[in-house]
Amino acid sequence: MLELGSPLLALALVYAVTSVLTELVTNNAVAVLMAPIAAGLAAQLGLSSRPFLVAVMFGAFASFATPIGYQTNTLVHVAGGYRFTDFLKIGVPMNLIVGRGHPRHQQSPFGPLIDSLCGRPRSWRFSGDDSLGLNAG
Repeated sequence: MLELGSPLLALALVYAVTSVLTELVTNNAVAVLMAPIAAGLAAQLGLSSRPFLVAVMFGAFASFATPIGYQTNTLVHVAGGYRFTDFLKIGVPMNLIVGRGHPRHQQSPFGPLIDSLCGRPRSWRFSGDDSLGLNAG
């Protein structure tokens, strides 16, 4: 299915799956689970694994949408008297912002964060030498 799609679609899919899973399970477990899947998908598509592993990295840390995805969220949820829906209202847009990025990211102090899936994969190239050596085989 993804063979006919664009590399950015595959990358967005990896980020989305990782982001959803990290809302339900600890981010460390999701990163360990998704990294080989993302590297394998990149290899299957004949692409560099680096952008896909960065998507896993950012998707695994982007646990903003639920109070159960990360221990600090749980502490704030209880101590601050927040509701589950409060996390959804703010967290889902935050997850989308981290995943999408913004064209003016160069001027932002959060450049590396916002640039995660929008700018870096374009400059890293999806094909060519995989300096991580994960597509060798």
